[in-house]
Amino acid sequence: MEAYYAFSDEAGQYENTCGKRFLKSHPYYVRATLLVKIEEYRDYQYTIKELNDSIGLPASSEIKWSDLWSKKHNQPRTRFIKYIREEDLFDYYEQVLSEASKMASMKIIISVTENNKDNGIRKERMMAFHLQEALQRVENELKGSSFATFIIDELPEDYSNSVRDICYSLINEGDIIKYKSLYSGVLFERSNMSVGIQLADYIAGISNSIFKSMNSPNNYAYAKQLFSEYILPRLRKSDSGELMGYGIREVKKNDEFRNRIKSYIEKIKKEESSDCDNWLDSL
Repeated sequence: MEAYYAFSDEAGQYENTCGKRFLKSHPYYVRATLLVKIEEYRDYQYTIKELNDSIGLPASSEIKWSDLWSKKHNQPRTRFIKYIREEDLFDYYEQVLSEASKMASMKIIISVTENNKDNGIRKERMMAFHLQEALQRVENELKGSSFATFIIDELPEDYSNSVRDICYSLINEGDIIKYKSLYSGVLFERSNMSVGIQLADYIAGISNSIFKSMNSPNNYAYAKQLFSEYILPRLRKSDSGELMGYGIREVKKNDEFRNRIKSYIEKIKKEESSDCDNWLDSL
């Protein structure tokens, strides 16, 4: 039996009811989960520690995906982010994602909610719905023959107990499937103490930018580059290669939104193929 970790983090924000200003800033709520064999994660963790040491990142600190925005807008979250060069920040993200891509077992699952004026679901319940999507797909991926421990970024205390209880009930009582491959609850960890959660943060943040770019196709070029190169190839798929419903899942179910995402992902694939053809023509 093989053992796995499943690291999960969120991007964007969600509220029961959303005003115009909130919807403009946070059109989507996204959760990213990455599944990886423990022995591969062990090597990745050590490699990232060496990378962090090489750039002088304090052991108790981390680089978040949102630090790119705060750096650009002269609102650095930490002293380290204030003084690191922007080009070195770009380089860091790419090195981390490149090292992650060497983990052959890694599978990525993205869930996304399109926010509306009246979402109609309590915040803690929506968080649990997103985790349920991840739990189901991890269980289906492992097929009862392996074992995974779910680790997520710490939530505010007023949500964490509720989400923990809901996930425990799901795993132990079952929903539409019976869980045989998962540890009996979800574990919470501070992101600065887990390079796995930090990686999930990057994947969630980049994916959130991709969804935002559906309405702003000329923006988010850097996120598109990273998504195409490092995330898209590792998204979970069906045996026939279907992505939607397997590696990307809309929450709540919405066929129109799903089809929009599917069409946009296909467009990104074609753009990537075109860029490659242009590059080859230039040789």
